[in-house]
Amino acid sequence: MDTKEKDNVISTISDLLKSILHKVSNVIKKTAKYFSDNRKTAIQVIFGLLTLSLAFLFFSHEREEILNIPTYVYVANKYWMIAGVAISVIYVLLQSLLYVYSFKTVREKISFGSAVLLFLKRNFISVFIPAGGFTSLGFFSNEISGNNISKTKIHFASVIYAFTGLLTVVIAAVPILVYLLIKQNLSSNELSAFALLVLLIAVIAWSIYSLLNEGVIAKITLRFFPDFNIILEELKSLKFDKSSFINTIIVSTLIEISGIAGLWIALRAVGLDASLEVACVGYIVTVLILVISPFLRGVGPIDASVALVLFQYGYDKSAAIAAMLIYRLFEFWLPLFYGLLSFIKSRNNFILRIAPPLFILLLGFVNIISAVTPAIPERLRALKNFLPLDAIHFSNYFVLIAGLFLVLTSVFLFRGLRSAWWIAVALSVISVIGNLGKAFDYEEATAACITLFVLLYTHKNYYIKSDFRTGYSGLNVFAISFGAAILFGVTGFYFLDKKHFGVEFNLLESVINVARAFFLLDTSSLHPQTHFARDFLYALYFAGGVSILFGLYSFLKPIVHHYQHDKEEIYHAKLLIEKYGRSPLDHYKTYYDKIFYFSQVHEAFVSYAVSGNFAVVLETPVCLNTEVAADVIKEFDGYCRDYGLKNCYYRVDEEMLPLFYKQNKKSLLIGQEAVVDLVTFTTEGKSNKSLRNAVNKAEKEGVLFKVYQPPLKDNLIQQLKSVSDEWLADGKKETIFSNGVFMEEELKNQTVFTAENAESKIYAFINQIPCYSKGEATYDMIRKKNDAPGVVLDFMMIRMFEYFKSKGFQKVNLGLAPMSGIEEQKDFPHRTVKFAYERIKSFSHFHGLRSFKEKFSPQWLNKYLVYSNSYDLLTIPAALSKVEKNV
Repeated sequence: MDTKEKDNVISTISDLLKSILHKVSNVIKKTAKYFSDNRKTAIQVIFGLLTLSLAFLFFSHEREEILNIPTYVYVANKYWMIAGVAISVIYVLLQSLLYVYSFKTVREKISFGSAVLLFLKRNFISVFIPAGGFTSLGFFSNEISGNNISKTKIHFASVIYAFTGLLTVVIAAVPILVYLLIKQNLSSNELSAFALLVLLIAVIAWSIYSLLNEGVIAKITLRFFPDFNIILEELKSLKFDKSSFINTIIVSTLIEISGIAGLWIALRAVGLDASLEVACVGYIVTVLILVISPFLRGVGPIDASVALVLFQYGYDKSAAIAAMLIYRLFEFWLPLFYGLLSFIKSRNNFILRIAPPLFILLLGFVNIISAVTPAIPERLRALKNFLPLDAIHFSNYFVLIAGLFLVLTSVFLFRGLRSAWWIAVALSVISVIGNLGKAFDYEEATAACITLFVLLYTHKNYYIKSDFRTGYSGLNVFAISFGAAILFGVTGFYFLDKKHFGVEFNLLESVINVARAFFLLDTSSLHPQTHFARDFLYALYFAGGVSILFGLYSFLKPIVHHYQHDKEEIYHAKLLIEKYGRSPLDHYKTYYDKIFYFSQVHEAFVSYAVSGNFAVVLETPVCLNTEVAADVIKEFDGYCRDYGLKNCYYRVDEEMLPLFYKQNKKSLLIGQEAVVDLVTFTTEGKSNKSLRNAVNKAEKEGVLFKVYQPPLKDNLIQQLKSVSDEWLADGKKETIFSNGVFMEEELKNQTVFTAENAESKIYAFINQIPCYSKGEATYDMIRKKNDAPGVVLDFMMIRMFEYFKSKGFQKVNLGLAPMSGIEEQKDFPHRTVKFAYERIKSFSHFHGLRSFKEKFSPQWLNKYLVYSNSYDLLTIPAALSKVEKNV
């Protein structure tokens, strides 16, 4: 390579490095700018990474302790172990009762069950966040706020809970520390921790006093956070229940006693002579270190300190360590485990919804890896004493095939298919037997047992039916494929020349070898000698593999629901709407895209559309009252389950939510509906100047407002169609389900409002549709031409309001402003919707829709999506999109 070529190469590499550095620099700048603009997000990301790092550190640090716990539990006295488990349960119940009385202190009531969940979840998360004993008190408040308790009271009750816990520790520690000082058996670290604890209590008490009496803390807080004044006023108005506060002290003292009892029982469990002094000292040391520990709830320092206390009292080191580990089991690990269970307490939990498919997928990979890796020789030799070698080889191949099918089944299990669940259960059982039978691989068999347990526990989540018509077709294809393979393979093996496999096959051997190859079983006895022989064998493998996979897919394929409209059903539904309708959306419930479910018990029906395996219901049932609606919702759930459908309810009113909550359904605020009060609506006043200007400008430009009563003439319909076509040509699309579409036959029988010029050229139109809400009017389409005056829509709306008012209507419904009005981001789904509305460009047109309706000073009514499982939120948007585009 000459000098010039070297220079070119160096120059190219230099340019490439500069380009990469430039791109990296841009990414860093954009990331920095994003985090500077979104400080809250930055803090959450950093906090999340820190939490994950600490969690990793925690489990890494405690790996040895976790592994040793079963050994010590196994050799310990079982009766004392049972007593220790009972103490851990009592500890949890007392902590929960402490929450109950803490809330009663601020004159609020929470159920004992809610208090249990609150403690378990906060206790669990406290391990993985800095200063978790205190910072965890800010978590899971939304679960309590559902009881109509203000956030201020929730946080203050949590402060009382923490303060009482610290106070009783001091009360319990003082006599013990005095006793140890007299015996000169107290280290400087323990004394420092106690002093810090007393100081901490004093600071908390002084801070509360300062806040409530507008002292230094209140002034500093208000200086930097002026909005805190609202919270401060609420705090000052709080009335405390002194008797409940005394109860918190009593309960908290009992918690200290249960802690002491836990260590005493742990000592007895390993056969040591337990004394009250040792138990008290060990417990107080535990709590003192817990208070001052900034990370991981004192894990490590607490273990070492308790063990050291036991050493100082002359206990054997190995026995002392065993007692310490069992004590930590009662005091730390069991409550932590209970906390984990609290997150998955419901079979409809999101975690439990995605866990089985993931477990099945992982088990599939475990089986495949286990089958293709060598067995442990010692186990294999031991197993040969019980099973013949052929059975061991058969088990190995069975595990391999089960692994391949498990990977495929996991995909369909994500979709909630019942047949996939049955296949997963069968494959898990096969995995247990196969892993034990191939080399006594009890680790893999244990994983299969855990997977089987998870499947059985969550069986109610899998009810979507498979299309058995397709399954029978698949079975036919499989049978034909197998017959063809037998014919092809037997003929081949029987007539193949000896040179290809080095042996001549008789008829029975030919059938056996074809079956082995087709079902992907052991064919190690076959030794292809030529390329043709190898290709022949591969062809059998391929035919068998494809046939088996196609047969499995055929049985797993979800059923596709097809429905035909019945004129009698439409007529019946319209009669019920005339009788019981009370919603602006009732008009759309008999549209051609809807399916009807008529109650078997009540005079009622549900209007829905199907997308895949989702029944998307428009609003709520049409029926007599809310009591009937509750029955129909439950009845429709049963109908959907019988037909393998999930369901969700779209645009549900806020006052109807309790009906769904009683049936363990969830809700998501999806937007607000605008309703204008015609009685108070006016264009007068400074705030409505823009509306007056719009009307004046439109009239100056010669725009006329006209009302056409049904039946409309054909030439008018054609003009309206021209406006609609031009509106659609501008990149807009018609949506249905909760909206109407341009249908000439329907439009002929509706009142239409137009804005047009003196030559009767229509600029824009609005069509009135029936509204079954008493005293309320509503409209459907609002469409205009591109050359219409800019103020034409405002002009039409105001004139339409005047018309409705003249006809005796008190309100007019302007429809939904999607994704708007979400102020309180109470959970992740709400935060996601709010983020999409505010930050994602493709949703920006919803801002314009909200602004247009906001001009008329409407009342905003919350509208909700109701669903059964958090997991469903992954697929509901696609289902909604499909039913809305089914034009």
